[in-house]
Amino acid sequence: MEKWGTCFWNMNDIHPDDVGEFEKFGENQSFQEIVRFVEEEETYIKVDNGEHIFRIKSKLFHEITAPKFLIGEEVIVESQGEKKNAIILCDKWHFKQEEHFYFVSVNGKKRTRRYFESEIERVEEI
Repeated sequence: MEKWGTCFWNMNDIHPDDVGEFEKFGENQSFQEIVRFVEEEETYIKVDNGEHIFRIKSKLFHEITAPKFLIGEEVIVESQGEKKNAIILCDKWHFKQEEHFYFVSVNGKKRTRRYFESEIERVEEI
């Protein structure tokens, strides 16, 4: 069973051999992302954020429930009173409600509204 988590990290929290992937962001940039646990390596864990697989300090990983939808997945959402095809662009974690929420694009345009899992349907569910 896959483990998913959220973590807050900055450049000092990345394994020195993996820093090159993130140099474009600058040293003082902080990140908060949902990641998939890959494997443990001593004081670091290897995680996948959908774009990169990298190692961060293991103490930064906080396990959460697995997402129902993955980035890039085609789904159905209600937009302007109609059901429309959409693509998952981003998966975030709502700490107070302890659940995933997503940002999507409809017809190639990013929507600013956040959608919780209960507001999204799989394409085959229609």
